[in-house]
Amino acid sequence: MVEKMGTRFPWHAVISVLLFAPASLLTVQGNRNSPLTSCDETRTVEAQPPPTNNAGPLGSGPWWVNADRSLWMQSATGKWHVGYNQKNMMIKPSGVRPTIAGVRIDGPSSPMEVRWVPQLAAEFQTMGLTFANAGCWKISATAGDRRLEVIVRIG
Repeated sequence: MVEKMGTRFPWHAVISVLLFAPASLLTVQGNRNSPLTSCDETRTVEAQPPPTNNAGPLGSGPWWVNADRSLWMQSATGKWHVGYNQKNMMIKPSGVRPTIAGVRIDGPSSPMEVRWVPQLAAEFQTMGLTFANAGCWKISATAGDRRLEVIVRIG
């Protein structure tokens, strides 16, 4: 113990807490209402998707693609933004209905809204996506037992 002006301060207790406390107690947690300064966005690939039964040849990218290359997704109009984003494309297995959902992962928001174009059973699918606000979003798409998840920053 250190004695200063007649008062004893337990420095060894403070040092013990700092040395042995879980890291989570010593980490400053961010405010869930403010956007993160970084968003670990999923990279796109420059690749030619397979031919589909209801569309002509599609460009070589940029595409988000799942591991077995059975789901492909792309924004045909550039980076997504707050509000309505039309002309988004998905390539998926034939005969299965797709689902797509988006949630903001760095703060509160209503979920992403989806407007499907009615060719849901075909391989080539288009949809419009609406993002309520800026931030880091997780987009999850499925078609049958196939899944694609991407993280994107919405500006």
